[in-house]
Amino acid sequence: MGIEMRSFRTLSLMACFFGVSALGVAGQAQGKPANMPGGELWANLQGNFDSAKVKVGDTISAKVSYDWAIAGCTVWTGSLLKGKIVELKESSATSKATEVSLLFEADCGDGKAIPMSLIAALYAREDSGKGQMDTYNAMPSGSKLTGGMRSGIALDGLPSPSSDGNPPPPVKVGQVIGIKHLILGVASGIQQNSVLSTTDKRLRLADGTRLAFRLAITGR
Repeated sequence: MGIEMRSFRTLSLMACFFGVSALGVAGQAQGKPANMPGGELWANLQGNFDSAKVKVGDTISAKVSYDWAIAGCTVWTGSLLKGKIVELKESSATSKATEVSLLFEADCGDGKAIPMSLIAALYAREDSGKGQMDTYNAMPSGSKLTGGMRSGIALDGLPSPSSDGNPPPPVKVGQVIGIKHLILGVASGIQQNSVLSTTDKRLRLADGTRLAFRLAITGR
């Protein structure tokens, strides 16, 4: 009986040990970014954007759709990137282009933020499965979008890439997909502002527009 009791105690201690070890491993896994999309940080635009309804100094936001990290900074899925309008040029008799310059920052937590450059813009996806053209056709004629990044900033209606299981598409710097008349460039200089331009009178971005960012180069 004594031998059986000692064996039972030994097995119980081993079970407790392995249980605690498993919990420790699980706890460590939760503290690491779940989805690492390479060099790009992906986010969904929050709210419609219309260059005719904003001014320099106004802010916009985009919700992060994948965990992203670099040395000393982790940006978690669901957190918000903040953008600020630093320059606004409306079309005129001398210039047919409408331009919006934006400066973005990602929140690393603990009060630390890093500058980000917008490098690509893709048409918005929707939970219903409809494409951007379906949304366009369903809108009243007075509110239809005439081009890409022009009507605003909003991505609440989009499923995040991390939730639908689809990896982010490969993109090139300055690439625009599915958004008419939109041109995306990065200004020269220290701040590396993201510059959106269109030949339309107003620059608009649809709610849910997918945006790809990279760490901005801030050195001289």
